[in-house]
Amino acid sequence: MRFVISKPQIHSLLYYSRLFTFYELILSTCSSEHGGVTWLLALIVFWLGKIMSYDHLPLYMVRNTTSLTEARLRFGGSALAAFFTFCGACSVCNFAIAGHYKNEKDGTKVFLNLILLGMVGYDSKLVCVDQWRLVKNIDNFNNSSENGNGVNPNELSDVSTIIEKGQGNEREHTGLGLDGKKFAKRGYLSKLGAFLLALLTTTTGLGNIIFASNANKFSPSGEFFDIGTNQEGMVGRLKHRRMHIHCEGPVTDAPIIMYEHGLKGSSLDFSLVMWETMKESRSCSYDRAGYGWSDRGPLPRTSEQSMRETETLFKLATKYIFQTESRGDKQLLLVGHSMAGFQMRIFQNRNPSWVSGIIFCDAVNPDYVDAIGYGNRFKKSPFNVFGSLFLTPSGIMYILTDLMPGMISGAAGMPSDAPENEMWPDIRRRYSYIVSQSKWWEVGSEEWIAWPENGKRTNECGDLGKLPIYVFAAEISTAFNDVEIPLSLRELSTNCLGFEVVPGAKHGFIFDAAFTERLAKAVFLMAGIEV
Repeated sequence: MRFVISKPQIHSLLYYSRLFTFYELILSTCSSEHGGVTWLLALIVFWLGKIMSYDHLPLYMVRNTTSLTEARLRFGGSALAAFFTFCGACSVCNFAIAGHYKNEKDGTKVFLNLILLGMVGYDSKLVCVDQWRLVKNIDNFNNSSENGNGVNPNELSDVSTIIEKGQGNEREHTGLGLDGKKFAKRGYLSKLGAFLLALLTTTTGLGNIIFASNANKFSPSGEFFDIGTNQEGMVGRLKHRRMHIHCEGPVTDAPIIMYEHGLKGSSLDFSLVMWETMKESRSCSYDRAGYGWSDRGPLPRTSEQSMRETETLFKLATKYIFQTESRGDKQLLLVGHSMAGFQMRIFQNRNPSWVSGIIFCDAVNPDYVDAIGYGNRFKKSPFNVFGSLFLTPSGIMYILTDLMPGMISGAAGMPSDAPENEMWPDIRRRYSYIVSQSKWWEVGSEEWIAWPENGKRTNECGDLGKLPIYVFAAEISTAFNDVEIPLSLRELSTNCLGFEVVPGAKHGFIFDAAFTERLAKAVFLMAGIEV
């Protein structure tokens, strides 16, 4: 029994598929969920539309001798897309089975990758069959011409002429009712569309391979702790969330040094400085929810919410951080960059007995965030949406950062190279892996939108009294356009032990090996460590 789908059914299927993809796109954009699901759905819909409408046939116009070459190139592109889709689907499945499975969206991606594989595989089969039929019928047509039964060359308008003259009733094998003139009008656009679809499907599969490979290669140092979740604001997110923290060095009489990264940062931000300070005192760095190796958290992503999660993490990780069953009277020296100016002050306000001092590294001043009209800038960035919905899920970001890990140095403020530090090549490649993920773009937007609210909450904390602080400001402060903005934080405490303007430095100077010595000295001074 032959299964037949009527044209109205096909059109209805395509209509509802596109409608569902559009709905997913809106949902993904509004709720900042993973763009990978939307991207896979879009690819599936386009492949489905191409298969059902047979858009590959314009490649087989026999107007010139390049027709066979175009057909073979089309088959090569489709076969290549099928191969990388197969390898990518296997990589995604292995990624889930190997214990990296986190939530229902990862399972959805596995399922959608398998559907995409079926679509591309079926299309490559169609191309292969039609290419073979075209070659066979051209040969038959040529034989007919040699026997005097050929046709006028002007009749070679499309493949249907070849099929009719060479094989008789070949157009019935696909049931397409070929119309050469109709296809000729959109031939070039169809070729371009077919090329882009095959290319983007190939990069998607290759990106999945690179991601799964790097996920195993760049396993993080440190420990994971399940902090549970707050159901408020949850939109298809984890019911149980893990946060990552990395600590090194001996516990001494000095406070534990805790590094806090800024917007779109990670636990790797202070790697070069931590490498120096952990020799003298226990030093820790962690990933806020959604960054680095930590799972995403509930919305909205305010600094208040982040610090509630951080408190839970520190309490669960007490033994790992302090190397004892309880914290006792041990304190933390907070060192933070940029947006961490919000987090550190809010954490200190909520947990004053935990904090021995704060070091601000070109940190944000909430007085200027609250300025009239300034908050209007804090909207979802089109570039972040583009990165989340296209660059990352299409695999392009994975491929670029894998081939050229130094390309992120400008965006993240990282120097292109630090040959004097043996850790740098590994740090840079790990950072490339982190920023290639959709969640890096999405969480960055979520935190950025919350800045006005963060500024108000931070100002409610008031001054720091006599708490020891140290302030660094970048001379070329690209984030604030005025060196006095971060430098003015020295007025928060009556016990400011020092402030410095780092000559020639930009906002991301914490990545610069030249700054390591400056910050390390400030840390040792604040911690009371003599070196």
